[in-house]
Amino acid sequence: MSCSISAHRITSLPALFFLAFTPIASPLGHPHHARKDVVGTLLLRGGDARESALEASARHRLASSLPQKNKFRFFCGTWNVNGKSPAVPVEEWLWPLTEGEDIDVYVLGLQEVQDLSGASALLTDEEKGRQWSKVIQCALGCPKRFRCVAVRQMVGIYITVLVRSELASSISEIRVAELGTGFLNQGGNKGGVGVRFKLEDIRICCVCSHLAAQVSEVKRRNQDYRELINRLNFEEEILPIKNQDLFDSDLVSNPQEIANILFSDEVACAEHTYESKHVREGDSTTSNLQHPISPFKRVQSESNLGVAPRIFRSASGMLDRSGSKMFDKISKFWGTEKEGAAEESPTALRINDHDVVIWIGDLNYRINLPDNAVLSLIQNMNFSLLSSFDQLCMWMESDEVFNGFCEPPLNFVPTYKLETWDNRFATKEDGRLKRTPAWCDRILYRTNDQVQLSSSTYRRHELLGSDHRPVSATLTLTKTAPVPASLSMPNEIVASSIVEETKTQGLPVIYFYDTKDCFIFSRQQFDASVTCVQSETEDISSNVLVVWKQTKVAEWLPAPEVGKVQQLQDVVTKRIFGVLGMVDLSHATYLIIISNYTCTGQLPQGQIFTVTGIEILPVSSGPPIPEDEDEMRNVDDREYSTLRELFSSYQLFFSPDFDVAKSQQRLSFNCSQNISDGFVWNFKILSNLNKGDPPKRFKSGSILVPVVCGFCKIVTTKVKSQSCTLALISRRCRFRSGVRFFSRGVDENGYVSNFVVSEQILVSQGFTSSYELIRGSIPLYWQEREALVTLKPTPTLIQGPHDVAMKKHFAFLNANYGDIGVLNLIDHHGVEGEICKAYGKYMMKEMEENLKVVIYEPFDFHKHCGKSATGESREQITKLLKKIDSLCHNNVHLVQHEESQTAQVRMQQNSFFRVNCIDCLDRTNVLQAAIGKKVLLEQLQRHGLLGERDIDACRYASQHGYDLPFPKLESSFREIWADMGDAISHQYAGTGALKGDFTRSGKRTMTGILADGFANVKRAVQNNFADVYKQRVIDYLQGNRPNFQKNFAEMSAQELSVRKPSSECSTSLEKDGGSDCPNYDEPPAYVDEYIRSHDDEDFISGSDEHEGS
Repeated sequence: MSCSISAHRITSLPALFFLAFTPIASPLGHPHHARKDVVGTLLLRGGDARESALEASARHRLASSLPQKNKFRFFCGTWNVNGKSPAVPVEEWLWPLTEGEDIDVYVLGLQEVQDLSGASALLTDEEKGRQWSKVIQCALGCPKRFRCVAVRQMVGIYITVLVRSELASSISEIRVAELGTGFLNQGGNKGGVGVRFKLEDIRICCVCSHLAAQVSEVKRRNQDYRELINRLNFEEEILPIKNQDLFDSDLVSNPQEIANILFSDEVACAEHTYESKHVREGDSTTSNLQHPISPFKRVQSESNLGVAPRIFRSASGMLDRSGSKMFDKISKFWGTEKEGAAEESPTALRINDHDVVIWIGDLNYRINLPDNAVLSLIQNMNFSLLSSFDQLCMWMESDEVFNGFCEPPLNFVPTYKLETWDNRFATKEDGRLKRTPAWCDRILYRTNDQVQLSSSTYRRHELLGSDHRPVSATLTLTKTAPVPASLSMPNEIVASSIVEETKTQGLPVIYFYDTKDCFIFSRQQFDASVTCVQSETEDISSNVLVVWKQTKVAEWLPAPEVGKVQQLQDVVTKRIFGVLGMVDLSHATYLIIISNYTCTGQLPQGQIFTVTGIEILPVSSGPPIPEDEDEMRNVDDREYSTLRELFSSYQLFFSPDFDVAKSQQRLSFNCSQNISDGFVWNFKILSNLNKGDPPKRFKSGSILVPVVCGFCKIVTTKVKSQSCTLALISRRCRFRSGVRFFSRGVDENGYVSNFVVSEQILVSQGFTSSYELIRGSIPLYWQEREALVTLKPTPTLIQGPHDVAMKKHFAFLNANYGDIGVLNLIDHHGVEGEICKAYGKYMMKEMEENLKVVIYEPFDFHKHCGKSATGESREQITKLLKKIDSLCHNNVHLVQHEESQTAQVRMQQNSFFRVNCIDCLDRTNVLQAAIGKKVLLEQLQRHGLLGERDIDACRYASQHGYDLPFPKLESSFREIWADMGDAISHQYAGTGALKGDFTRSGKRTMTGILADGFANVKRAVQNNFADVYKQRVIDYLQGNRPNFQKNFAEMSAQELSVRKPSSECSTSLEKDGGSDCPNYDEPPAYVDEYIRSHDDEDFISGSDEHEGS
C-alpha cells in the first residue's frame, strides 16, 4: 500500500504505524522516546517533524556547556550546472588552497541541476539532486569533518548547508522553504529555496534563487526578488542534526559513522512505499512511482540507519507539491486538492526575520553595455568600471532590490556565458558572442547591528562542464553584541518605486452664473438677491467679471454693483476654475472656461496644473445662416468641433504660484521680455476680456488664467539612493503658430513656425538646475506642395527677402537667449537638398556678420544614422556631440536654495542650441534628447550627486552613447523625452513622433518601424483634409483672420503663404508695397535696437533697454 506524509498532513495510518515502530537514535540514546515525540508532533502539527521538549532541553544544555565562539567562517558557493550531472571534481571549488581547513559552515547552491526543457521544467528529478549531494558530501569528508544541516531541491534549484562536526550540537531550529516564480508565476523552474537555522544564538537564513533570464527582463527579476522576500515562508521544521547522515555505504569506509539528517517525515512513507513494492537496486520490476529506481538507497547497516531521511520532494505518484505551488492551484481547479491542507502558519518565519541573511544563486542580472564594450573592459581588467553598468549593482544602489545587502567587489571575469569545456566566451559560427558576458552568479549578504559579516575572498573558479563558472566567497561572521531574543532584522521596504508624496493644494473655486443677458464670474457666491454670502478673498471690490452676450463686451464690476445690472433669480450656477478667453469664429463668439484640472507636479516656485476639462459657451452668433447655405453651416459646425478638439487634445498648463511661461533662468533674473508673453498661448483671447490690455499674470484669486501650450511632465526619480525631481517643460510660441503643411518657414518679423523651447529641470539637495533647447522651422520663406502625390513632399523656396528675415530671427534669439549654436539635420541631397544648400548659404553670411551665432553644424541625419535610426546611429550622434561639447560644458543654469528661502544663482546658461529638421519633430527629438542626456551629466555633477566612480562611469557612457548607470533616472529621462516628442508632434502634425521607440529604448524595433509607417499615412491624410479647419481655428485664437476655406490640395501658393492680420493697422512693409510673407504681430522694438547695437550683453538680466513693446 502506497502512502505519503507531507508537510501538511498524515495521509495513511500504515505510514504512521511504520514511523511509530522504526527506531531512530537520539542524542540521549533513547530511540523510542525520540520516535514517540516525533509521532506526537506529527499528530499535533500535521506533518512537521519537530524535536521534543526533552531533546531540545538536553541539546541546549550540551551546547551551553561548550565554549561560545565569537567568530565563524562561512564558505558560500553557487554554480549553475546547466542540467549536467557531476563530471568534474569539486574539490578545487570547495577547498580553496588559501583557506586551509578553518571553514565552519558551508552554504552551497546549485541551479539547473536537472534539464529544464519540456515537462522537466515543472517536475523535480530527485536523483539529480542526490547525485550532487553525494559528490559534495564526499568532497567535504562527511560525516567525520562536516555534518549536513539541510538540503532542499525545487525542480532545478538546490541548496545545502553543512557545518563542522564539532559545531553540530550548536545548530537548532532548522527549517526549510521553497517558492516558485517561474511558469505562470508559480513554476519551480525559477524561484528560490531556503534553509534557516540557529547557530548558537544567531538566526541565519540562507537562500538560493534562480531569477528570470534575458537582458531586458530586469523588471521581472526585480519582481521575482520581491516575491521571494515577501512570500518565502519557513514553516517546515525538521529535526536537528543526529548521529547519522544520509550516505551510500560505498562512499565511506565505515558505514556505522554515517550521519543521518531528517528533513521531513515524508521520507519514511516514501521509503516504506518502495519497500512494500519490492523495488530494490538492481530489480527489473518497475513500480508505478515516477522513478523506477528508488532514490532512497538502503545502507547495509539496517540497525544504524533505520529509515532513510527525506531530502527531496516526494517521488510517489503525482508529486505532492512538485517543486512549486502551481500544482496546488491545478489540484484545486480539478477538485483534487487534498482536504485539510494547512494554511500558512502564523509562526512562519520570513527572510527578514533573521540576524544574518546569505543570498546566493544565478540571479541572472546582466550588463547594460554592448558586447564589444564589455570585452574591451574585460581585456583591460577594468572591472570597477564594468560593474558600474551591472544591472544588479545599479538597482541595489537605487535601493529598489536587495535593500541593505552587501556584495564584495567584483574583481573577476564574468561567469557567463562560456564554452562548456573551454574558458572562452561562447560564440556563434560567425564569431559573434552568443550572449553578452555577465556576472549572473552572485553572493550577497546582510546582517543586523548585533553581528558583523565581512568578506575575505570573492572569486570565480575554473571548473568546466557548464556554460557558467562557479563562484565562492569566504565570509567571517563576528558577534559584536549579545543577540537579543527578539527578531532584530529591519524589514525591507519593497516597492517598484519610491515616490515622495507632495501635498497639493487645489485651485480656488469660481462661481459662474449664466443669466439671460450675461455671464457672471465671481470668487464670491451670491444669493438670489445678489448679496455676497461667501467670500474666498479679502478684497472683493473688483473681482466680478461680467460678459454681455449681445454686445460681446466684458467689464469688471465691484461685487455690490452686480445686483444693479442683473437679477440672479432662477439662473444656472456652476463651479469652475478659470476663464481661458473669448474667441470670435466665422459666425459666432464663444467663451472658453476651465471645468476640470489635474496637478502635474511641483517645482521650487510652486505647483503646476494641467487643464483636463473645458466648456465652450456661445456668447453670440452672427446673422442667421440661410437654409440653402449648407456649406456655410458645415463650416460653422466644423469650426466649433475643431475648437473643442483643439482645447481637449493640446496640453495646456498653468501655475497659480509663478509665471510658468518663464524659464527657471528668467524667473531667477526676473526677466520681463516680450518672449514670455509669446509663450502665453491664449494671450489674444484673454485680451478680449481685459479691455485690450495684456492679461495680468495669474495670481491666487484671479479669474483669467493664462496658459502655456506644449508639454509639461514632472517625475520623482532616483540617482542611486538619492531622490530627485526631473522635469521637462516645452513651451510653444504663439507667433506664427499653426499646423504642418499650413505653417512653414519664417515671416517678416523673424518668427518661425513650430517654435518650441524645451527646458530640462533637475531639483535635488537644495539645488535647481535647468537647460533650454530651441527648435524651430528653417528661417527662410518656403513651403511644401505635392502632398497628395507623395508622402514626402518637396520643400520649395518662396521668393522673398530671406537674408532680412533670417537676420531678424537670429537677432530675436540673441536678444532673448544668448549665443546660438545651429544644428541642421535635414538631408543634403534629394528633395531636401535645395533648401539645405540655401540655408547653409545664408547661415555662412549670418555668421560672418553676427558673432553670436557661434556654431553651424549641418548633419545629414538620414545619411549618418539611417532612416530607421539603426546601425551606427548611436556612434554617429556621439561623434556629433563631441563636436559641439563646448556649448554643453559648464553651461547650465544653477540655483542654490538657502535655508532663508532665498535663491542664490551659481551659474547661468549663456549658449543655446537651435535644432531643426524639416518638420522639427522626429529627427529633432532624437538629437535634443541626446543633448539633454549629455547635459544631465553636468547637472548631476553640479548637484553633488555623483562620486568619483560614478563620474567615471557617466563619462564613459556619455562618450560612447550608452545608458546612464542609474536605471531609475535613465528610465524617467527616456520616458519624459519620448512623451514630449509625441505631444509636440501631435500638436503640429497630428500623430505621435516618428522614431519614438529609439528615444524610449535606445534602439529601433519592428513594432516602431511599422508604427512609423502608419503614422506617415495618417499624417498625409490628416494634413491634407482635416488640418485646414484646425489652422483656421488656430488663426482665430491668435487674432489672425483666415482668408481660405479650401482643402490644402486646392489652395494656391499665394493663399497658402499669406494670412492677413486681424488688426486694422498695417505693418511698414505692407505700406511700402508689401511682401508675400505673413505677418502676425508687430516686431518687438528691442529686436531692431539689438540689430543696431549688436554688442549689448544685458538681455539675460532683463535690462529695460530690451523689454518688448
